[in-house]
Amino acid sequence: MTKPAVLLSVLLLTAGCHKVPAAIPHSAIPAAPSEDETAYNEGLAAFRLATPEGYRRATVAFRKASELKKDRCEYTLHLAESLYFLAQQQKLNWEDFADSVGEANAIVEFRQGSPQCSGFESYLARLRALGVTFSNVPLATAAAAARKAIEIDPNDAMNWLVLAQISSATLPGDSLSPIEHAVAIAPDLPVVQYELGNYYLKDPKQYSRAKSAFQRVLEMSPRHFQAIIGVVYSLSSEGDDAADEIEDLLHKAVDIAPSSLKARTLLGDYYAGMEETEKAVVQYIAATMLNARYYPAHLAEGTTLAMAERSDDAERSFNAVIELEVKKPHPPFNGVDYSADAQAHYYLGNIWLERGNLTKARNEFTESLNDIGTYGGPIYGMGIVAYREGKPDEALQHLDRVIQLYASQFPNAYLARGGIRAERRQFTEALKDFDTAIQIYQEQSTALEAKAQEHEAKGWKRRADGDRRRKALIDATLQKALESRKAIEAIVRGR
Repeated sequence: MTKPAVLLSVLLLTAGCHKVPAAIPHSAIPAAPSEDETAYNEGLAAFRLATPEGYRRATVAFRKASELKKDRCEYTLHLAESLYFLAQQQKLNWEDFADSVGEANAIVEFRQGSPQCSGFESYLARLRALGVTFSNVPLATAAAAARKAIEIDPNDAMNWLVLAQISSATLPGDSLSPIEHAVAIAPDLPVVQYELGNYYLKDPKQYSRAKSAFQRVLEMSPRHFQAIIGVVYSLSSEGDDAADEIEDLLHKAVDIAPSSLKARTLLGDYYAGMEETEKAVVQYIAATMLNARYYPAHLAEGTTLAMAERSDDAERSFNAVIELEVKKPHPPFNGVDYSADAQAHYYLGNIWLERGNLTKARNEFTESLNDIGTYGGPIYGMGIVAYREGKPDEALQHLDRVIQLYASQFPNAYLARGGIRAERRQFTEALKDFDTAIQIYQEQSTALEAKAQEHEAKGWKRRADGDRRRKALIDATLQKALESRKAIEAIVRGR
């Protein structure tokens, strides 16, 4: 072999020796996770998303891990917790949550005192607190269980979170609310940031902080549609400037969760506020198709159709609410909580009044007032019914009462009372009533025109059109008030 050839062989052998790694001890090679550990980790990742979809996936994964390793207490406890959180989501969306709660309760009961679960006392106390929230037991009992969990392990953010869901009150001698404790421990948990956003939403002055919390949730869990809805609520303080963003966000929420009753109804409410009746009704119908017992969508559809003077369609929606016998409080109207049932009866009273059936109108207004006697709408309606029945004294009693209770919120009451006083030739008092009604109508009309011009200047034609439609209704009534006043003045001058 020639010298170069020998040299080349040596180089090749040397290079080959340098490339061969040293033998690695078998014990140093990490073992692949077992099947149960893989399922468990999948469950943890899914639970972290804090969405209905995530909780469902978590229950599947934790159940699989539990079946593979029945002696691992943490697997079954995580399954129970996922079931409880899934049940919360199901309850919010008017779905049947009994199976989820039942399975979770059975797990907690089975694991009480289990030898495998020694050391998990805090976790079990937290689960007991969650379970109680689905029972008829007072929430104070649930709060006590949550506080017990905190006493055992104050460094577990989930203990503080569960207490925050039950009560936002600070503990004696504590400067932080429960959710603020949870955030201090685990600021990067989406479920914690979401609850923080809800906590800030209770105070309009904290809406910007709520928005930040919800946006933080979306950074960590982009499909958290409830955080998107939270952003929508927090944007309400920003007025019309946020309207386009709100529409986009609501569409995004519906796209992510097309079966969310709340997302559908809120999008319908947005379109109703824009006077875009057909678009609103599409969303309300979608919600009631998903769950026929979801009365907020029936009620919202009815009021939207009534405003659009589609009384036959509106009547069907209001009757659907009444058939459900919803007596519990509904979101405030004129600052007062009225049941959906009371509102439906009130609007039906208006429909029958419009049709000239005074008996049915009176019955509907009476049903509404049986729910709460200070409901301004049906009080005014009773005044109009009484007047048309030829009972002016009764009519004046109702009109006086609604004016006393709500003053500027019912300019029509001043107008009607002025009309009765004019018939009684109490012209001075009648003119005062007409002047008050006219002033309120003019203020409302001027405000809507200013709003329409502002919207036009910003290129928001849809909103400007809605403003002008509302203004047209007010202007029509204003014109009648002006004509009535002019007629009374003519009578006074002709005396």
